Amino acid sequence: QQRGWDFYVPAICWMQGESDIAEYPKTNYQELLKKFYTDVNQDVKSITHQKTDTKFISYQTNAVSRAKKFNALAYICEESKVPEAQMELVRDDTLFWASGPTYQYSFAREAIHIDGISQKRHGYLVAESALKIIRGGSRFQGLVPTGYDVDNNNLAIHFNVPFPPLVIDTILVKKANNYGFDVITPDNESIVSAVSLENDTIIIRCKQSPIGCKIRYAINGEPMKSGFEKGPRGNLRDSKEAIETPVIAGKQYPAYNWCFQFDFVCTPNK
Repeated sequence: QQRGWDFYVPAICWMQGESDIAEYPKTNYQELLKKFYTDVNQDVKSITHQKTDTKFISYQTNAVSRAKKFNALAYICEESKVPEAQMELVRDDTLFWASGPTYQYSFAREAIHIDGISQKRHGYLVAESALKIIRGGSRFQGLVPTGYDVDNNNLAIHFNVPFPPLVIDTILVKKANNYGFDVITPDNESIVSAVSLENDTIIIRCKQSPIGCKIRYAINGEPMKSGFEKGPRGNLRDSKEAIETPVIAGKQYPAYNWCFQFDFVCTPNK
């Protein structure tokens, strides 16, 4: 204060392991994370006396297939609830900002945690959001679904695209079935016949009406695997310019925004 400086905490960068997914705790992750945020925000303000809220910069875990009971075709998918909650918070809650999902990275032993290079690559995205918060920029939501239209047996999914246009990339992330998209019936069957990209919209053609089904992205992968080759993954990213890339140990890496994983019920139109 003598120097004319303000001391405050602009943001907290949220990242965690998800090994407890194997225990099926059945807790309400979104409710608990919001409670944790509220407690931390109040504690920070009591220490720093700042008026502004501390923002949460949230990533998205990729531990879906680490659970022993995981079945990508199961209509009731306990494993997708945590990543879905994280996506909803960065999309809908003004106090949460996005960094990004992690399926596009390499994981140590293809297990729970991304490796050292990937940590640095992800840290670049976290830093971008942190700088926007410090500089008073608009809230960054990442690449997330914003709504969809149903036309008979077809779905059109719309997105918030940070840097248009959308791209289906099967080079940086190994091609997933249907590029990571699926529509699952209450009878645990996939009804997708084709997936295509039209401008900034994903078109999913189904064998029957998708109403009442689960619309999913990147809820797949080999059992007990994580990462861009074998784990739960999708192939949808934005077109962030090449200049926006980190250099780590002398090598330049892309810093695209990849679509967050999601899993929600299809209603007539949303």
